[in-house]
Amino acid sequence: MKKKTILFGIDGATWTLIDRFVQEGAMPNLKYVMEHGAKGVLMSTFPTETMAAWTSIFTGVNPGKHGMPDFRLRINGNIEIAQSRYRMVQTIWQLISKKGLRSIVINDPVTYPADVINGIMTTGLMTPPGSNYVYPTELRSEIDRVVGGYMCEPPENFYEKAIEAKSEAYAMLEEVATKQAHAALHLANNYEWDILAPIFTTSDRLQHVFFSDYEYLRKHYVLLDGFLKQFLDIANVHNANLLVVSDHGFGPIEKALYINTWLNKAGFQTMKKSAIRSLLVSQGFTVYKLKELIGKLGLSGLAFKLYRFSPRAIKDALPLGDYEDNQTDYSSSQAFSTAYHGIYLNSDLKGTEYARIRDAIMKKLTDLTDNGINVVEKLYKSEDVLWGAYSGRAPDIFVVTRLGYGMSTHLNPNVFDRLENHGVMISGSHRLEGIFAACGPDVKINSSINGVIHTWDIAPTILQLHGIQVPSYMDGKALTSIFRYDSTLSTDISQVINERQRIKEKLRTINNS
Repeated sequence: MKKKTILFGIDGATWTLIDRFVQEGAMPNLKYVMEHGAKGVLMSTFPTETMAAWTSIFTGVNPGKHGMPDFRLRINGNIEIAQSRYRMVQTIWQLISKKGLRSIVINDPVTYPADVINGIMTTGLMTPPGSNYVYPTELRSEIDRVVGGYMCEPPENFYEKAIEAKSEAYAMLEEVATKQAHAALHLANNYEWDILAPIFTTSDRLQHVFFSDYEYLRKHYVLLDGFLKQFLDIANVHNANLLVVSDHGFGPIEKALYINTWLNKAGFQTMKKSAIRSLLVSQGFTVYKLKELIGKLGLSGLAFKLYRFSPRAIKDALPLGDYEDNQTDYSSSQAFSTAYHGIYLNSDLKGTEYARIRDAIMKKLTDLTDNGINVVEKLYKSEDVLWGAYSGRAPDIFVVTRLGYGMSTHLNPNVFDRLENHGVMISGSHRLEGIFAACGPDVKINSSINGVIHTWDIAPTILQLHGIQVPSYMDGKALTSIFRYDSTLSTDISQVINERQRIKEKLRTINNS
Protein backbone atom coordinates (compact mmCIF):
# COMPACT_ATOMS: atom_id res chain seq x y z
CA MET A 1 0.00 0.00 0.00
CA LYS A 2 1.25 3.46 -0.91
CA LYS A 3 2.59 5.55 2.01
CA LYS A 4 0.30 8.27 3.33
CA THR A 5 0.76 10.92 6.02
CA ILE A 6 -1.68 13.18 7.86
CA LEU A 7 -0.32 16.39 9.39
CA PHE A 8 -2.89 17.64 11.92
CA GLY A 9 -2.00 21.20 12.95
CA ILE A 10 -3.32 22.94 16.08
CA ASP A 11 -2.05 26.52 16.11
CA GLY A 12 -0.70 27.50 19.52
CA ALA A 13 -1.48 24.17 21.19
CA THR A 14 0.30 23.67 24.50
CA TRP A 15 0.91 20.61 26.66
CA THR A 16 0.12 22.65 29.78
CA LEU A 17 -3.54 22.61 28.74
CA ILE A 18 -3.65 19.33 26.81
CA ASP A 19 -2.15 17.25 29.62
CA ARG A 20 -4.85 18.53 31.95
CA PHE A 21 -7.64 17.91 29.45
CA VAL A 22 -6.32 14.40 28.79
CA GLN A 23 -6.24 13.65 32.52
CA GLU A 24 -9.85 14.81 32.74
CA GLY A 25 -10.79 12.42 29.93
CA ALA A 26 -11.74 15.29 27.62
CA MET A 27 -9.29 14.47 24.80
CA PRO A 28 -9.36 10.68 24.33
CA ASN A 29 -8.18 10.82 20.72
CA LEU A 30 -4.99 12.77 21.34
CA LYS A 31 -4.44 10.47 24.30
CA TYR A 32 -4.69 7.54 21.87
CA VAL A 33 -2.04 9.11 19.60
CA MET A 34 0.34 9.57 22.53
CA GLU A 35 -0.19 6.08 23.92
CA HIS A 36 0.24 4.42 20.52
CA GLY A 37 3.19 6.44 19.33
CA ALA A 38 5.43 9.34 20.33
CA LYS A 39 5.10 12.57 22.26
CA GLY A 40 7.48 15.50 22.59
CA VAL A 41 7.88 19.24 23.02
CA LEU A 42 8.31 21.10 19.75
CA MET A 43 10.37 24.27 20.11
CA SER A 44 9.10 27.21 18.10
CA THR A 45 11.09 29.68 16.08
CA PHE A 46 12.41 33.09 17.04
CA PRO A 47 10.13 34.91 17.00
CA THR A 48 7.32 32.63 18.19
CA GLU A 49 5.01 33.89 15.48
CA THR A 50 2.67 32.12 13.05
CA MET A 51 4.45 33.43 9.97
CA ALA A 52 7.90 32.29 11.04
CA ALA A 53 6.96 28.99 12.67
CA TRP A 54 4.49 27.48 10.18
CA THR A 55 6.77 28.48 7.32
CA SER A 56 9.62 26.59 9.04
CA ILE A 57 7.33 23.58 9.52
CA PHE A 58 6.42 23.62 5.83
CA THR A 59 9.95 24.27 4.48
CA GLY A 60 12.35 22.48 6.85
CA VAL A 61 14.53 25.57 7.36
CA ASN A 62 14.95 28.30 9.98
CA PRO A 63 13.44 31.77 9.37
CA GLY A 64 16.82 33.19 8.35
CA LYS A 65 16.68 30.95 5.29
CA HIS A 66 13.02 31.00 4.36
CA GLY A 67 12.87 34.78 4.72
CA MET A 68 9.58 35.05 6.66
CA PRO A 69 10.66 35.76 10.25
CA ASP A 70 7.55 37.76 11.16
CA PHE A 71 4.42 39.46 9.85
CA ARG A 72 6.63 42.49 9.20
CA LEU A 73 9.97 42.18 7.44
CA ARG A 74 12.94 44.52 7.13
CA ILE A 75 13.73 44.65 3.42
CA ASN A 76 16.20 47.16 2.00
CA GLY A 77 15.99 49.18 5.19
CA ASN A 78 12.19 49.43 5.09
CA ILE A 79 9.57 47.55 7.11
CA GLU A 80 7.31 45.61 4.75
CA ILE A 81 4.17 43.57 5.40
CA ALA A 82 5.06 39.90 4.97
CA GLN A 83 3.64 38.12 1.94
CA SER A 84 4.27 34.58 0.76
CA ARG A 85 6.02 35.99 -2.32
CA TYR A 86 8.84 36.86 0.10
CA ARG A 87 9.25 33.17 0.97
CA MET A 88 12.61 32.14 -0.48
CA VAL A 89 12.45 28.33 -0.05
CA GLN A 90 10.03 25.83 -1.55
CA THR A 91 7.45 24.22 0.70
CA ILE A 92 7.17 20.49 1.23
CA TRP A 93 3.99 20.56 -0.90
CA GLN A 94 5.98 21.98 -3.82
CA LEU A 95 8.83 19.50 -3.31
CA ILE A 96 6.67 16.39 -3.24
CA SER A 97 4.70 17.64 -6.25
CA LYS A 98 7.90 17.18 -8.26
CA LYS A 99 7.99 13.57 -7.04
CA GLY A 100 4.48 12.94 -8.31
CA LEU A 101 2.89 12.93 -4.85
CA ARG A 102 -0.38 14.72 -4.12
CA SER A 103 -1.19 16.96 -1.16
CA ILE A 104 -4.41 18.31 0.29
CA VAL A 105 -3.58 21.33 2.47
CA ILE A 106 -6.44 23.01 4.32
CA ASN A 107 -6.07 26.47 5.87
CA ASP A 108 -2.42 27.23 5.14
CA PRO A 109 -2.05 30.32 7.38
CA VAL A 110 1.12 31.69 5.77
CA THR A 111 0.34 31.48 2.04
CA TYR A 112 -1.70 33.69 -0.27
CA PRO A 113 -2.54 33.23 -3.05
CA ALA A 114 -2.68 29.44 -2.92
CA ASP A 115 0.38 27.71 -4.35
CA VAL A 116 0.06 25.77 -7.59
CA ILE A 117 0.72 22.23 -6.36
CA ASN A 118 -0.05 18.68 -7.34
CA GLY A 119 -3.17 18.57 -5.24
CA ILE A 120 -5.45 21.02 -3.44
CA MET A 121 -4.69 23.98 -1.18
CA THR A 122 -6.91 26.40 0.72
CA THR A 123 -5.38 29.52 2.23
CA GLY A 124 -6.06 31.00 5.64
CA LEU A 125 -4.95 33.99 7.68
CA MET A 126 -3.28 35.85 4.78
CA THR A 127 -6.40 35.70 2.56
CA PRO A 128 -8.07 39.08 1.86
CA PRO A 129 -11.82 38.97 2.66
CA GLY A 130 -13.84 37.79 -0.32
CA SER A 131 -10.82 36.63 -2.31
CA ASN A 132 -10.36 33.22 -3.89
CA TYR A 133 -8.95 30.91 -1.26
CA VAL A 134 -8.38 27.65 -3.14
CA TYR A 135 -6.26 26.01 -5.80
CA PRO A 136 -7.53 24.75 -8.16
CA THR A 137 -9.97 27.66 -8.33
CA GLU A 138 -12.77 25.56 -9.79
CA LEU A 139 -13.10 23.76 -6.44
CA ARG A 140 -14.31 26.89 -4.69
CA SER A 141 -18.01 26.41 -5.52
CA GLU A 142 -17.86 22.75 -4.49
CA ILE A 143 -16.25 23.51 -1.13
CA ASP A 144 -18.64 26.40 -0.43
CA ARG A 145 -21.60 24.16 -1.23
CA VAL A 146 -20.40 21.27 0.94
CA VAL A 147 -19.63 23.35 4.05
CA GLY A 148 -22.24 26.08 3.64
CA GLY A 149 -19.75 28.82 2.79
CA TYR A 150 -16.09 28.23 3.57
CA MET A 151 -14.40 30.56 6.07
CA CYS A 152 -10.70 31.34 6.27
CA GLU A 153 -10.99 33.49 9.39
CA PRO A 154 -13.67 34.55 11.89
CA PRO A 155 -15.93 37.43 10.80
CA GLU A 156 -14.53 40.94 11.05
CA ASN A 157 -16.71 41.70 14.08
CA PHE A 158 -15.19 38.83 16.10
CA TYR A 159 -13.38 41.16 18.50
CA GLU A 160 -16.44 43.35 18.86
CA LYS A 161 -18.46 40.28 19.85
CA ALA A 162 -15.70 39.27 22.26
CA ILE A 163 -16.39 42.55 24.08
CA GLU A 164 -20.16 42.35 24.01
CA ALA A 165 -20.98 38.63 24.06
CA LYS A 166 -18.32 35.98 24.63
CA SER A 167 -20.63 33.13 23.70
CA GLU A 168 -21.31 34.65 20.28
CA ALA A 169 -17.59 35.27 19.69
CA TYR A 170 -16.80 31.69 20.63
CA ALA A 171 -19.53 30.42 18.28
CA MET A 172 -17.75 32.23 15.43
CA LEU A 173 -14.53 30.33 16.14
CA GLU A 174 -16.40 27.04 16.31
CA GLU A 175 -18.09 27.73 12.98
CA VAL A 176 -14.76 28.48 11.25
CA ALA A 177 -13.07 25.36 12.63
CA THR A 178 -16.04 23.14 11.80
CA LYS A 179 -16.23 24.33 8.20
CA GLN A 180 -12.50 23.83 7.72
CA ALA A 181 -12.70 20.32 9.19
CA HIS A 182 -15.64 19.42 6.96
CA ALA A 183 -13.82 20.75 3.90
CA ALA A 184 -10.74 18.69 4.70
CA LEU A 185 -12.79 15.53 5.31
CA HIS A 186 -14.79 16.00 2.11
CA LEU A 187 -11.69 16.50 0.00
CA ALA A 188 -9.86 13.61 1.66
CA ASN A 189 -12.75 11.27 0.93
CA ASN A 190 -13.25 12.37 -2.68
CA TYR A 191 -9.79 13.16 -4.05
CA GLU A 192 -6.48 11.35 -4.18
CA TRP A 193 -3.80 12.36 -1.69
CA ASP A 194 -0.49 11.24 -0.26
CA ILE A 195 -0.22 13.95 2.39
CA LEU A 196 -3.29 15.44 4.06
CA ALA A 197 -2.72 18.56 6.16
CA PRO A 198 -5.64 20.23 7.97
CA ILE A 199 -4.33 23.22 9.99
CA PHE A 200 -6.61 24.70 12.67
CA THR A 201 -5.83 28.29 13.68
CA THR A 202 -8.97 29.08 15.68
CA SER A 203 -7.15 27.71 18.72
CA ASP A 204 -4.74 30.66 18.47
CA ARG A 205 -7.54 33.25 18.27
CA LEU A 206 -9.28 31.52 21.16
CA GLN A 207 -6.28 31.53 23.46
CA HIS A 208 -5.42 35.17 22.86
CA VAL A 209 -8.88 36.27 23.99
CA PHE A 210 -10.15 33.41 26.19
CA PHE A 211 -7.02 32.10 27.92
CA SER A 212 -8.39 33.11 31.30
CA ASP A 213 -11.68 31.28 30.64
CA TYR A 214 -11.04 27.59 31.26
CA GLU A 215 -14.42 26.34 30.07
CA TYR A 216 -14.10 27.93 26.62
CA LEU A 217 -10.57 26.58 26.30
CA ARG A 218 -11.70 23.11 27.24
CA LYS A 219 -14.70 23.27 24.90
CA HIS A 220 -12.59 24.17 21.88
CA TYR A 221 -9.87 21.61 22.55
CA VAL A 222 -12.62 18.99 22.89
CA LEU A 223 -14.00 20.11 19.52
CA LEU A 224 -10.59 19.74 17.86
CA ASP A 225 -10.10 16.37 19.52
CA GLY A 226 -13.37 15.27 17.94
CA PHE A 227 -12.06 16.31 14.54
CA LEU A 228 -8.85 14.41 15.28
CA LYS A 229 -10.93 11.25 15.75
CA GLN A 230 -12.26 11.58 12.20
CA PHE A 231 -8.74 11.95 10.80
CA LEU A 232 -7.58 9.00 12.90
CA ASP A 233 -10.32 6.97 11.24
CA ILE A 234 -9.02 8.04 7.82
CA ALA A 235 -5.48 7.15 8.91
CA ASN A 236 -6.63 3.68 9.93
CA VAL A 237 -8.42 3.12 6.61
CA HIS A 238 -5.35 4.20 4.59
CA ASN A 239 -2.73 2.79 6.99
CA ALA A 240 -1.34 6.33 7.23
CA ASN A 241 1.04 7.90 9.72
CA LEU A 242 -0.44 10.81 11.65
CA LEU A 243 1.53 13.74 13.10
CA VAL A 244 0.02 16.33 15.45
CA VAL A 245 1.98 19.59 15.71
CA SER A 246 1.64 23.18 16.83
CA ASP A 247 3.67 26.14 15.67
CA HIS A 248 4.24 27.45 19.21
CA GLY A 249 2.75 27.17 22.66
CA PHE A 250 0.71 29.56 24.79
CA GLY A 251 0.74 31.04 28.24
CA PRO A 252 -1.22 33.55 30.34
CA ILE A 253 -0.76 37.32 30.25
CA GLU A 254 -1.50 39.63 33.14
CA LYS A 255 0.55 42.58 31.91
CA ALA A 256 2.45 43.64 28.83
CA LEU A 257 5.82 45.29 28.36
CA TYR A 258 5.17 48.22 26.03
CA ILE A 259 8.49 47.93 24.32
CA ASN A 260 8.37 51.10 22.23
CA THR A 261 7.35 53.13 25.27
CA TRP A 262 10.32 51.66 27.13
CA LEU A 263 12.72 52.31 24.24
CA ASN A 264 11.54 55.92 24.12
CA LYS A 265 11.90 56.48 27.85
CA ALA A 266 15.31 54.78 27.83
CA GLY A 267 16.50 57.21 25.17
CA PHE A 268 16.81 54.76 22.26
CA GLN A 269 13.78 55.96 20.31
CA THR A 270 12.42 59.30 19.14
CA MET A 271 8.70 59.84 18.68
CA LYS A 272 7.12 62.18 16.22
CA LYS A 273 5.73 65.24 17.93
CA SER A 274 2.04 65.61 18.66
CA ALA A 275 0.90 68.30 21.09
CA ILE A 276 -2.52 66.71 21.52
CA ARG A 277 -1.09 63.27 22.22
CA SER A 278 1.49 64.64 24.63
CA LEU A 279 -1.19 66.51 26.59
CA LEU A 280 -3.48 63.49 26.83
CA VAL A 281 -0.67 61.09 27.73
CA SER A 282 0.64 63.47 30.40
CA GLN A 283 -2.80 63.31 31.99
CA GLY A 284 -2.79 59.50 31.85
CA PHE A 285 -5.63 59.43 29.30
CA THR A 286 -5.15 56.23 27.33
CA VAL A 287 -7.32 54.06 25.12
CA TYR A 288 -7.84 51.76 28.11
CA LYS A 289 -9.31 54.54 30.22
CA LEU A 290 -11.46 55.56 27.26
CA LYS A 291 -12.74 52.00 26.95
CA GLU A 292 -13.50 51.81 30.67
CA LEU A 293 -15.49 55.04 30.47
CA ILE A 294 -17.49 53.82 27.50
CA GLY A 295 -17.99 50.46 29.20
CA LYS A 296 -19.58 52.16 32.19
CA LEU A 297 -22.00 53.78 29.77
CA GLY A 298 -22.86 50.39 28.27
CA LEU A 299 -21.27 51.24 24.94
CA SER A 300 -18.40 48.76 24.77
CA GLY A 301 -19.00 48.12 21.10
CA LEU A 302 -18.31 51.78 20.45
CA ALA A 303 -14.81 51.38 21.85
CA PHE A 304 -14.21 48.66 19.30
CA LYS A 305 -15.51 50.81 16.45
CA LEU A 306 -13.43 53.75 17.64
CA TYR A 307 -10.33 51.58 17.67
CA ARG A 308 -10.87 50.31 14.14
CA PHE A 309 -12.50 53.23 12.40
CA SER A 310 -11.39 56.42 14.19
CA PRO A 311 -10.10 59.25 11.98
CA ARG A 312 -6.35 59.63 11.53
CA ALA A 313 -6.29 62.69 13.80
CA ILE A 314 -7.75 60.70 16.70
CA LYS A 315 -5.43 57.76 16.09
CA ASP A 316 -2.44 60.08 16.12
CA ALA A 317 -3.63 61.78 19.27
CA LEU A 318 -4.51 58.69 21.29
CA PRO A 319 -2.29 55.62 21.88
CA LEU A 320 -4.39 53.43 19.62
CA GLY A 321 -2.05 52.04 17.01
CA ASP A 322 1.31 50.44 16.42
CA TYR A 323 4.41 52.54 16.12
CA GLU A 324 4.73 51.93 12.40
CA ASP A 325 1.48 53.93 12.12
CA ASN A 326 3.30 57.29 11.81
CA GLN A 327 4.39 57.43 15.44
CA THR A 328 8.13 56.76 15.39
CA ASP A 329 10.72 59.06 13.90
CA TYR A 330 12.71 56.22 12.37
CA SER A 331 15.56 58.34 11.03
CA SER A 332 16.51 59.70 14.43
CA SER A 333 15.73 56.56 16.48
CA GLN A 334 18.40 54.06 17.40
CA ALA A 335 15.88 51.24 17.91
CA PHE A 336 12.19 50.43 17.52
CA SER A 337 9.84 47.46 17.48
CA THR A 338 7.23 46.41 14.96
CA ALA A 339 7.40 42.77 16.08
CA TYR A 340 5.80 41.49 19.27
CA HIS A 341 8.94 39.60 20.25
CA GLY A 342 11.74 41.62 18.69
CA ILE A 343 13.60 44.91 18.45
CA TYR A 344 15.12 46.38 15.29
CA LEU A 345 18.15 48.65 15.37
CA ASN A 346 18.49 51.54 12.96
CA SER A 347 19.96 50.25 9.71
CA ASP A 348 22.43 53.15 9.70
CA LEU A 349 24.16 51.81 12.81
CA LYS A 350 27.29 49.91 11.85
CA GLY A 351 30.25 48.12 13.43
CA THR A 352 31.20 49.05 16.98
CA GLU A 353 28.38 51.59 17.29
CA TYR A 354 25.81 48.94 16.37
CA ALA A 355 27.31 46.52 18.90
CA ARG A 356 27.44 49.20 21.60
CA ILE A 357 23.80 50.22 21.20
CA ARG A 358 22.56 46.63 21.04
CA ASP A 359 24.54 45.64 24.14
CA ALA A 360 23.23 48.70 25.98
CA ILE A 361 19.61 47.83 25.14
CA MET A 362 20.08 44.21 26.21
CA LYS A 363 21.76 45.22 29.48
CA LYS A 364 18.94 47.61 30.39
CA LEU A 365 16.27 45.05 29.46
CA THR A 366 17.99 42.39 31.57
CA ASP A 367 17.78 44.73 34.56
CA LEU A 368 14.19 45.84 33.84
CA THR A 369 11.79 45.12 36.71
CA ASP A 370 8.10 45.60 37.40
CA ASN A 371 7.42 45.92 41.13
CA GLY A 372 10.69 44.14 41.81
CA ILE A 373 10.04 41.34 39.29
CA ASN A 374 12.48 40.80 36.42
CA VAL A 375 10.22 40.88 33.38
CA VAL A 376 12.60 39.62 30.69
CA GLU A 377 13.38 35.92 30.94
CA LYS A 378 15.87 35.68 28.06
CA LEU A 379 17.36 37.84 25.34
CA TYR A 380 18.92 36.61 22.11
CA LYS A 381 20.98 38.30 19.44
CA SER A 382 19.60 37.45 16.03
CA GLU A 383 22.79 35.67 14.93
CA ASP A 384 22.50 33.32 17.92
CA VAL A 385 19.17 31.88 16.76
CA LEU A 386 18.95 32.58 13.01
CA TRP A 387 21.22 31.87 10.08
CA GLY A 388 20.89 32.24 6.36
CA ALA A 389 20.83 34.82 3.62
CA TYR A 390 17.63 36.47 4.85
CA SER A 391 18.42 36.81 8.56
CA GLY A 392 18.61 40.58 8.07
CA ARG A 393 14.84 40.67 7.58
CA ALA A 394 14.41 39.77 11.26
CA PRO A 395 14.78 41.88 14.42
CA ASP A 396 18.27 42.35 15.86
CA ILE A 397 17.18 41.36 19.38
CA PHE A 398 14.61 38.76 20.40
CA VAL A 399 12.85 39.18 23.73
CA VAL A 400 11.36 36.33 25.78
CA THR A 401 9.26 37.70 28.62
CA ARG A 402 8.62 35.77 31.80
CA LEU A 403 5.35 33.84 32.11
CA GLY A 404 2.52 36.23 32.84
CA TYR A 405 3.96 39.05 30.73
CA GLY A 406 3.49 39.76 27.05
CA MET A 407 5.05 42.39 24.81
CA SER A 408 3.28 45.05 22.79
CA THR A 409 4.43 47.52 20.14
CA HIS A 410 1.50 49.84 20.87
CA LEU A 411 1.88 53.30 22.33
CA ASN A 412 1.15 53.63 26.05
CA PRO A 413 2.20 56.18 28.68
CA ASN A 414 3.16 53.29 30.96
CA VAL A 415 5.94 50.80 30.34
CA PHE A 416 3.78 48.07 31.93
CA ASP A 417 0.04 47.90 31.49
CA ARG A 418 -2.78 45.62 30.49
CA LEU A 419 -2.69 44.32 26.93
CA GLU A 420 -5.58 44.96 24.57
CA ASN A 421 -6.12 44.38 20.87
CA HIS A 422 -9.06 45.81 18.95
CA GLY A 423 -10.30 47.00 22.33
CA VAL A 424 -10.39 43.43 23.72
CA MET A 425 -8.40 42.36 26.75
CA ILE A 426 -5.70 39.88 25.73
CA SER A 427 -5.24 37.11 28.29
CA GLY A 428 -2.85 34.77 26.46
CA SER A 429 0.33 35.05 24.41
CA HIS A 430 2.73 32.84 22.46
CA ARG A 431 5.36 30.76 24.24
CA LEU A 432 8.25 28.76 22.78
CA GLU A 433 7.08 25.28 23.80
CA GLY A 434 4.65 23.75 21.32
CA ILE A 435 3.50 20.15 20.86
CA PHE A 436 4.47 17.12 18.80
CA ALA A 437 2.78 13.72 18.77
CA ALA A 438 2.74 10.92 16.21
CA CYS A 439 1.36 7.44 15.63
CA GLY A 440 0.96 5.06 12.73
CA PRO A 441 2.47 2.03 11.02
CA ASP A 442 5.97 3.55 10.90
CA VAL A 443 6.00 5.00 14.44
CA LYS A 444 7.21 3.09 17.48
CA ILE A 445 4.86 2.80 20.42
CA ASN A 446 6.12 4.78 23.44
CA SER A 447 9.11 5.90 21.39
CA SER A 448 11.56 8.41 22.78
CA ILE A 449 12.63 11.54 20.94
CA ASN A 450 16.31 12.37 21.29
CA GLY A 451 17.05 16.03 21.95
CA VAL A 452 15.04 19.06 20.95
CA ILE A 453 12.35 18.92 18.26
CA HIS A 454 12.40 22.02 16.09
CA THR A 455 9.74 23.28 13.71
CA TRP A 456 12.12 22.64 10.80
CA ASP A 457 12.36 18.94 11.72
CA ILE A 458 8.78 18.23 10.58
CA ALA A 459 9.28 18.53 6.81
CA PRO A 460 12.33 16.21 6.77
CA THR A 461 10.41 13.70 8.88
CA ILE A 462 7.54 13.63 6.40
CA LEU A 463 9.90 13.37 3.44
CA GLN A 464 11.78 10.46 4.97
CA LEU A 465 8.55 8.67 5.89
CA HIS A 466 7.79 8.77 2.16
CA GLY A 467 11.23 7.56 1.16
CA ILE A 468 12.31 10.92 -0.23
CA GLN A 469 15.86 12.10 0.43
CA VAL A 470 16.02 15.24 2.53
CA PRO A 471 17.57 18.15 0.58
CA SER A 472 20.97 19.24 1.87
CA TYR A 473 19.85 22.84 2.42
CA MET A 474 17.27 21.85 5.03
CA ASP A 475 18.19 22.66 8.62
CA GLY A 476 15.97 19.97 10.08
CA LYS A 477 16.60 16.28 10.55
CA ALA A 478 14.04 13.50 10.33
CA LEU A 479 12.93 12.28 13.75
CA THR A 480 14.21 8.77 13.01
CA SER A 481 14.28 7.80 16.69
CA ILE A 482 10.51 7.33 16.52
CA PHE A 483 10.61 5.17 13.36
CA ARG A 484 9.96 1.43 13.57
CA TYR A 485 12.70 0.74 11.03
CA ASP A 486 16.33 1.77 10.56
CA SER A 487 16.52 4.58 8.04
CA THR A 488 18.90 4.02 5.14
CA LEU A 489 18.25 7.32 3.37
CA SER A 490 21.01 9.89 3.58
CA THR A 491 19.89 13.38 4.56
CA ASP A 492 23.06 14.92 3.13
CA ILE A 493 23.26 17.21 6.16
CA SER A 494 27.03 16.72 6.39
CA GLN A 495 27.45 18.75 3.23
CA VAL A 496 26.17 21.90 4.90
CA ILE A 497 28.84 24.42 5.92
CA ASN A 498 30.41 24.06 9.36
CA GLU A 499 29.46 27.54 10.47
CA ARG A 500 25.77 26.83 10.10
CA GLN A 501 26.15 23.61 12.07
CA ARG A 502 27.91 25.49 14.84
CA ILE A 503 25.08 28.01 15.14
CA LYS A 504 22.47 25.28 14.96
CA GLU A 505 24.08 23.34 17.80
CA LYS A 506 24.32 26.53 19.80
CA LEU A 507 20.58 27.06 19.35
CA ARG A 508 19.86 23.52 20.50
CA THR A 509 22.00 24.15 23.59
CA ILE A 510 20.15 27.39 24.30
CA ASN A 511 16.77 25.67 24.08
CA ASN A 512 17.95 22.94 26.44
CA SER A 513 19.17 25.45 29.03
